Amino acid sequence: RRLMPTHPFAPHAAVAMLDETRTQAFVQRFGLDEKAASKLRELAPDQQLRVLQEFAPPADMADVSGKLISFAKKVKKTKAHAGSSASSFGDGSQRLAACGVIWQLTHYLVMDFEATGDNVDSRTWEIVEFPCVVVNARTLEIEREFHEYVRPTRHARLSTQCVQNTGIQQHMVDVADPLTAVLGRFYQWLGDFDDGSKACVVTCGNYDLGTALPAEIDALGLPPPPAVLRQWVNIKVPFSQHVFGAQGGKARGMANMLQLLGLQLVGRHHSGIDDSRNIANILKHLAQDGCVITPTGHHTYDGVPQTLPVKEIGA
Repeated sequence: RRLMPTHPFAPHAAVAMLDETRTQAFVQRFGLDEKAASKLRELAPDQQLRVLQEFAPPADMADVSGKLISFAKKVKKTKAHAGSSASSFGDGSQRLAACGVIWQLTHYLVMDFEATGDNVDSRTWEIVEFPCVVVNARTLEIEREFHEYVRPTRHARLSTQCVQNTGIQQHMVDVADPLTAVLGRFYQWLGDFDDGSKACVVTCGNYDLGTALPAEIDALGLPPPPAVLRQWVNIKVPFSQHVFGAQGGKARGMANMLQLLGLQLVGRHHSGIDDSRNIANILKHLAQDGCVITPTGHHTYDGVPQTLPVKEIGA
């Protein structure tokens, strides 16, 4: 099913638009040498997309670059069927699997923290709601959820603004555990997702894993989180590229993206668990329409986070 453009600047062939950011992520993922990277960039956009979707060397392969070059040559020689396009290599779930092939992913972890928000410095806010929705990268369906409220320890009383925005009441956090305990249970719940080889986090913005979690870990004196929590996809980046394309439009937020996709907001806006489910729905619909999704931010915990601004999309 093709997504019908609901914005005057939405392109009809956004799926065929491959940018250098995604190509570079692919090159870095497999450690390709310069010759292999050049061979990949020589391909036409639809041929590049096919390589990104179908190239999956064994983990123990010695000459990955050589294998890529051979595969790229084979793809280049393949004659496209008349009328074919970059979107003709499979249905929506298969095209989402392109991400799974590139990273060997099986799942996406959609997360949207809610925090105290009691002053202008977001680095001092405390997380008060910790949700995670697991989306199967092949079926695009939600498989399971983690959801806990968190008791703030530095500013125990919730501000009026926090209560009004999130719907979280004081008694809900008073009986909750502090973040150290919640994180411990969440790390256990992650299981073999923790090393980032099978799953990638999806957020709406860079705040959750770029600011909120690092600031809390620093304030509490905790060790860095598992690898899967050090890299993320800000869904606004692939959304902006896919929906606005070369026009350079910018997604303003979750509610705006739902509106442009013709989707209903389910639940309460600024409820962490409801927002996570809505972001998962955005991810699902983008994937079904052929949007290839790659990481947009990472944090090594020895410096500032590196992120790809939404405004650069389409530049």
